[in-house]
Amino acid sequence: MQRLPTLLIAMIAFATVFAIPAAGQSDGPSYDPPLDIGVVLYDGAEPLDVFGPVEMWLNAGPGLIRVHLIADSVRPIALTTTTYPAEMAPKVQAQYSYDDAPPLDVIMVPGGIGTLREVENQQLLDFIAERAAEVQLTTSVCTGSAILAKAGVLDGLPATGNKAFFSYIAGFGPETEWVKEARWVDAGHVMTSSGVSAGIDMSLAVVARFFGQDAARMLAQATEYEWNEDAGRDPFVGNLDSAMPYLEGLEAAVAEASGSGF
Repeated sequence: MQRLPTLLIAMIAFATVFAIPAAGQSDGPSYDPPLDIGVVLYDGAEPLDVFGPVEMWLNAGPGLIRVHLIADSVRPIALTTTTYPAEMAPKVQAQYSYDDAPPLDVIMVPGGIGTLREVENQQLLDFIAERAAEVQLTTSVCTGSAILAKAGVLDGLPATGNKAFFSYIAGFGPETEWVKEARWVDAGHVMTSSGVSAGIDMSLAVVARFFGQDAARMLAQATEYEWNEDAGRDPFVGNLDSAMPYLEGLEAAVAEASGSGF
């Protein structure tokens, strides 16, 4: 009976490996792996913002992509949403602090309710600005684009973010060309996505950037995900600013929760 889990793991690994073409064998650009991606964590980051992209990247094939979880210190980070209290939040262990994070090729900043506090976290903003100047690609999911904007990374560039909080996000980037209708926006050395699940679409676009479109499509197939390949197709643009009436209450809740470790 104990052999079954091992067999299932082996079958899944086998299927994933052979679903994705080796680097340099797909239809587009290739990159000499491993591709090192740093995911910047903070208390109150949205779980799917983090693990939607991470799930895709870690399934890209053995040795192709390495994901590094980075925070202000090596500690458990509470990932939460607006629907349950911080003390119930799942926690993920950061592997590196800002000071000892390894060299990176790509950096990703998730969004989430914690954004309401982190846009004023100068230590975080300085780290992102410094690494964005070094990496090949800087990315964000959801309200994470507010953090990129506040760090000055989006000045003069087109970008998008969570539609429900769109005006809030745009307020941090007066020099940014904010795109209201977009699943994600590719500005060359920066990619920003719309809300939550849109980060998965963008993460596949990152795979396509470095390993080719075929690799991204086959990864989506292997994970049974229906990839929206059209960055401009945004089925949720009708939600524009729908959550703005609740912003003041959310800011108060985050300020109160901050004293309890969230």
